[in-house]
Amino acid sequence: MDCDELRKAVFSIVKDDDPYKESKQLQLKNWCGAFLEIFDSWGEKKLPFFLDILSNEECWEKTDTIHGIKLNRRVVAKKMIEPQSWKGTSNPLEDFYLYQIACWCCLEEDIISLFEHFKQKHQVKDGDPDALKKLAKRISGSWCTDAMMQFWSHFISGYISELDLKGQHPYVFGLHRAAISSNRRRVEAVEFFWDKVQSLPESELSAQEKDEVFMRIAVHAAHDNGYPDVFEFCLSRISSDKYPELLKRDLEKNGYYGSLNIMNDMLSFDKFQELFDCLKPSNVKEDDYRLWVKFMTRDCPECYLDKGVNVFMHMWKKRGFGDHCVLILDKEMMNDSFFQGRFSVPLIEKGYMEPVWAMLDKANSRQIKEFVSSEKANYIRSILEQRDRVSLNRFLAYGKSADEELDQKNIPGPSGDLADVEISKQSYVGLGDH
Repeated sequence: MDCDELRKAVFSIVKDDDPYKESKQLQLKNWCGAFLEIFDSWGEKKLPFFLDILSNEECWEKTDTIHGIKLNRRVVAKKMIEPQSWKGTSNPLEDFYLYQIACWCCLEEDIISLFEHFKQKHQVKDGDPDALKKLAKRISGSWCTDAMMQFWSHFISGYISELDLKGQHPYVFGLHRAAISSNRRRVEAVEFFWDKVQSLPESELSAQEKDEVFMRIAVHAAHDNGYPDVFEFCLSRISSDKYPELLKRDLEKNGYYGSLNIMNDMLSFDKFQELFDCLKPSNVKEDDYRLWVKFMTRDCPECYLDKGVNVFMHMWKKRGFGDHCVLILDKEMMNDSFFQGRFSVPLIEKGYMEPVWAMLDKANSRQIKEFVSSEKANYIRSILEQRDRVSLNRFLAYGKSADEELDQKNIPGPSGDLADVEISKQSYVGLGDH
């Protein structure tokens, strides 16, 4: 069973009329990416048990975030190693795979219990170090060594020193394995070891050393595209005064701001804006700015579009990004652009006029003149004629004002300046905005 097949099956538990449909599917998508290995063989036969778990209301908790609901991954993990689901479906996994899940998700008590089970099964006694080491190695993976199973098997058996810790505290080593070394990263394990490292006394790891450990993990997670929930967790635990340093290292290591892209993937608009506000215009490529604007307007899921538009307005009005806006306006307005109307038309179709006015306010006369005489503008007029005469008049006023300004200045060609077009706006302020 591949990832697409698994996602399709898992998404089926979310009803079309569920008010949290988008949020649930986003979180289930991330869960599928982390636990795909379970379904590598006989996936269809295992599915009913796991679908029962994911549809259990006990696994979902209400939040005051934009998503309104959260999949409690630790609760899910606990239920994944229980004998039956809440609907009575038997757990299809053998003991080895129950242990694997417990290690993946750092369910410490269950790891200890299952390890004791294996000791009894293989008749291993505590006083037999060779047998314990052999058992630890034996249950560290089936076809190949599993990073988290290897860690926990050696940690629980008391032979963690058998692993090359590279001079690190075992919990720091565990965090590195959870966030970097594992074939699939799981936020449950990252959270577990993050808290363990945080709780270490100063005598074992100083506050400065902890900050450096956490920063390295976060920077790595910022470009680990398959696991956006891991970076989201890291960011939630890093103090906002360290965001500039995080962004600096993110760009240096990854060559782009993966942190902002992941916040888009997670539909975490507030955190995106918080990170964006830490950036200087000179450190933001114009193409990156355009892609972020594109996500907040054109590509934003409709149920989150209010929030996306708010972030767009914040970005668009932020001082110092005039050159970035010029690039967008040239592509949006000019007749020779393949992208003409790519932002404004979808927004107008959905009734969002405020960002359209914001773009027109920053466009120069030549850009406006070309845009209002285009086929895209004809389509916009047809929409507004049927829906909103006030907005139609305001839209037409931009074209009239641009014509008058061009006639007055007798500009022979396109202007490179980002000049505000002064039109008679007072009678339109607040009208036609979504």
